[in-house]
Amino acid sequence: MSSDFVHKFATFSIPDPRLPPRDDEVVDFLRTCADRWWDKDILTQHQNANSYYPFNARSLVNIVMKSSVAADDPASERIMRFVERFNYHAALDWSALDTKRKTDILYEHFGRLDELFFFGLITGEVDGLSGRAPLVLLETDPDRYSDKLGAFKPTTAKIVIWLRDYDFEQLFLTLAHEMTHGFLSIFSDTRHKSHYEWVDQSSGHGKMFWMLLRFLINSIFTFTKSNYFWSQILVSEDEHYDCVIEQHGPSRPRFV
Repeated sequence: MSSDFVHKFATFSIPDPRLPPRDDEVVDFLRTCADRWWDKDILTQHQNANSYYPFNARSLVNIVMKSSVAADDPASERIMRFVERFNYHAALDWSALDTKRKTDILYEHFGRLDELFFFGLITGEVDGLSGRAPLVLLETDPDRYSDKLGAFKPTTAKIVIWLRDYDFEQLFLTLAHEMTHGFLSIFSDTRHKSHYEWVDQSSGHGKMFWMLLRFLINSIFTFTKSNYFWSQILVSEDEHYDCVIEQHGPSRPRFV
């Protein structure tokens, strides 16, 4: 851990560098770091606060796959409630819903995905530029002719979902995809020698991105038994291949 990092975050509860940190220590530390994300001094001097985060992308993915609610407590009431709400919303006729209703439903599952997979770090309130607000904001765009599905914008810590004419499960997957981008973009150590390969490669679709997203897709299928998410287990492999060779057809909707 660099002296610069210790100096900048001297008031934080930093895990003892002489010992491997427990997963709960890492999450607590990241929660404190998230609360400083919009610190103007840090942003001015270092462009983005995560340049001093000590946890590489592989470590973060391992923590999610081992210690998140989805991994550690798959029979919990939170999982059962998630499945209940997922199935309810999947059964709705989304073509009959207006933009506000669709947005409200996505907001609900924004929080649920964060709770189950990302330790509440993404939607947790932090000291923002205009007071307390969620670390990452969610917006929807009703433009049905856009060539995009979703985007995570790191400079504003914002996720945008284009509603298009898609149903709940398609939009839910888009949300999970962009939250994966957000988690790795904000919290992983950009100085690590493998960061480009793990995170930034192919416009943010590196190896650890795909490992984490596949974990989400597999878990969601395991919980919900959704036929759509069963199909996405294989589709995610194709998306991975497409990103690696950087060949997106012009008519194919794009993740960003």
